[in-house]
Amino acid sequence: MRPKPSIEELQKIFVGRILVPKLHGLLLEAHDRELARFDLTTRQATILASCDIGEANTQSQLAEIYGLEASSINRLVDRLVKKGFLLRKRSKADRRQVFLEITSVGRNCLWEAIPVAAAVARRAWKNVTEQEKAALESVVNKVVANLNATSGPRKNHIEKEKEFS
Repeated sequence: MRPKPSIEELQKIFVGRILVPKLHGLLLEAHDRELARFDLTTRQATILASCDIGEANTQSQLAEIYGLEASSINRLVDRLVKKGFLLRKRSKADRRQVFLEITSVGRNCLWEAIPVAAAVARRAWKNVTEQEKAALESVVNKVVANLNATSGPRKNHIEKEKEFS
């Protein structure tokens, strides 16, 4: 039987266990607080941005980009459609395909909110050098690549789970 690892060893192995969720939660909370005046949450704003800049135009693309379940994306899109910020449009070629399109109201709201969100980001990253930001990006990309290499990309992992349920 293996000896039980020490707390110090476990903290080295699971270095992101507390740090990553804490950072993510604090960033979401700070952005949500400021974006509330635009009737947006951080997730809603990121979906609008992805649709506006052409990163995604379907719910499945958004789910893949943000690592969220299809049902979560559907609820977020429903709220944005209800607010008049997004439209769902059926493909003329394939009626099963539904595309998302940002409305002029959604685009105006997004671009009014961006300077406010940018101010939050600048406050959050104050005293963090460009080199440190690059190092963080490099570390995150390496961890993601390691996990994709051993577990497969998240999308494939979800599809495999569905096969067995």
